[in-house]
Amino acid sequence: MIKLIAFDMDETFMRGKGVYDRARFSRIYAGLQERGIQVLPISGDQYAQIASFFPMADQLTIASFNGSLVHDRGKLVKGSFLPEADIQGALRALKDNHLDKNVMLAGEHYCYFREDTTQDFHDHMDFYFSKFKVLPSFWPLPEQRVAEICLRPPKEQLAEAAAILTEACPDLQVFVSGVGSIDLLLPGVSKGRTLKWLAGKRGIKASEIMAFGDGLNDVEMLKFAGQSYAMLNASDQVKSAAKHVTRYDYCHDGVLDVIEREVVNK
Repeated sequence: MIKLIAFDMDETFMRGKGVYDRARFSRIYAGLQERGIQVLPISGDQYAQIASFFPMADQLTIASFNGSLVHDRGKLVKGSFLPEADIQGALRALKDNHLDKNVMLAGEHYCYFREDTTQDFHDHMDFYFSKFKVLPSFWPLPEQRVAEICLRPPKEQLAEAAAILTEACPDLQVFVSGVGSIDLLLPGVSKGRTLKWLAGKRGIKASEIMAFGDGLNDVEMLKFAGQSYAMLNASDQVKSAAKHVTRYDYCHDGVLDVIEREVVNK
């Protein structure tokens, strides 16, 4: 019996930014509530952004920044924040190598950009992190705790930037995304580990979890969940990590189709 359903947001649950069949999901969610099944949106996006997409956000558990933060009914219950020394070390290494222009600090409540950020970078990140502040400098650091550092170097310098950060920040996890960005997180932070932590906390077995994802940062989560679905639009690598593949892609409500057929109407 399924007790928890976890899903990635971008190109998995949503057709586009904030776009999904809200009426259909509302009906499905009511059915899940009747069965006592929990719902976990889990994404690399910021908490405020994810919550804004769900009218029932104050009833949900939401994992943001790839599992760095977990909010339950609006309250932070788990936070993985970067030590200030590591943040400073990363920013110094980027500045020394002239790679510090397009950098964002992902804080607990706000994301922070510098005033000299390019419009292209700002527009790209605004898709995922819309609650932000613009600062003249990152020195001194914002008072708010930082869960993640994101940067988007020139495409031809992506590998170089990742190597520089890996050497300069041995105590951080350097993750190169599939969209030309680099994320710096605490070691061990991932969607899969966060899902496993939450399941343990709530006494839920892996076999009682259904999970959906499309990206490489979903692989660990898909391998852990007993009923895991890679999206039809996912790469072969992601599909090989899941037990199933959805009938439809994210543009055609692949997640809602499976939940409706396999859980609510079964």
